[in-house]
Amino acid sequence: MRGGIEENGDSALFLEEKIGRCPHFPQLLSAVRKRRGDNMKNSIKLFDVVALTVDLPEHNLWHGQVGTVVEILAKGNAFEVEFSDSDGRTYASLGLRPDQIMILHYKSLPARKLVFA
Repeated sequence: MRGGIEENGDSALFLEEKIGRCPHFPQLLSAVRKRRGDNMKNSIKLFDVVALTVDLPEHNLWHGQVGTVVEILAKGNAFEVEFSDSDGRTYASLGLRPDQIMILHYKSLPARKLVFA
């Protein structure tokens, strides 16, 4: 376990239960991204663990599901993200835009002061 999140299939369940089902999650995420600027695509790297910020019902994927960046596409304007089950079997792999994913951090980050608009 790192950072309080287990490194198996339970991490996806944790995110879905704790973050993904929050009705205000998309609005909060959008506000945070606007506040810090659109530098998200520049910070996503190969093998980063990411979570979906949108529902993709056509692929049976829902916000909060966890995947791994396996390819950087279009000079960093898109990313191939692989979604696997707890046994490591891939059940989906697709190209996503930076605004459709968020990086998950498993270590403490420096404290930041929250400013509400």
